[in-house]
Amino acid sequence: MRAPAHSLAQRDDAFLLTFVDDTEEAPWMVATDRHQAAIHAFFIPLKYYASNVHPDWCVSTELLITFARPQGGTGQVAPDTFVARAPNRERASFDIRRERVRPAFVLEVVSPESKTRDEQEKVRLYAWLEVEEYAIFDPTIVGRARLEGHHRDADGNWVAWPVGPRGDLQSAVLGLTLVPEGALLRLEDADGQRLRTAYEEARDRELAEAARQEAEARAAAEALARQEEARARQEAEARLAVAEAALARLREGQS
Repeated sequence: MRAPAHSLAQRDDAFLLTFVDDTEEAPWMVATDRHQAAIHAFFIPLKYYASNVHPDWCVSTELLITFARPQGGTGQVAPDTFVARAPNRERASFDIRRERVRPAFVLEVVSPESKTRDEQEKVRLYAWLEVEEYAIFDPTIVGRARLEGHHRDADGNWVAWPVGPRGDLQSAVLGLTLVPEGALLRLEDADGQRLRTAYEEARDRELAEAARQEAEARAAAEALARQEEARARQEAEARLAVAEAALARLREGQS
């Protein structure tokens, strides 16, 4: 693990000295329904995907990341979602010094209170923490959600992350594509298949169960109809046999 360069420019050193920690009392930590919906639509499918495809990943939401400040002391930041190549276990916080690995991917979902912090201050912080990819999703403008970010280029430089034709970002860390969809941020795999949210999974299960019950009811109705048809045929055959017997007796009487 490479340590962040401490031979910082004076302005960067001053920035880290004054960077305010994420705490529960901070105004930018208050989340609206739109903010929470965007986080959940991204985090839950990613967590499920990682548990199946990358069980060696640590995938977490709003967990404190703690780090050593170059001037001394400890700083902390709580991304909306982050992924680290670290053991997948329960944590109270993610201490970079103890884990000996840094988050590789970070997502921040912008709220009105966090806009400047997410789009400016955290760009510099995550660069210093040597994050590989930092995605910023702004769902605050209805119908015009915006996705942007920074990542490491081939030379390891921290540069703007090129946005695709759908306003999407191709994540080398995740092996997935981040795609804005209204006020939500969705994920697609290498085959272009959408990773499902918990709501979509539940809805699909409900639809499948309804279809199963409908198929069973239809099969039962068809079976009942066949039984009724067979009974009617048997009754008709019985009546015909009675009639034929009566006709035979009549003929015998006339002979």
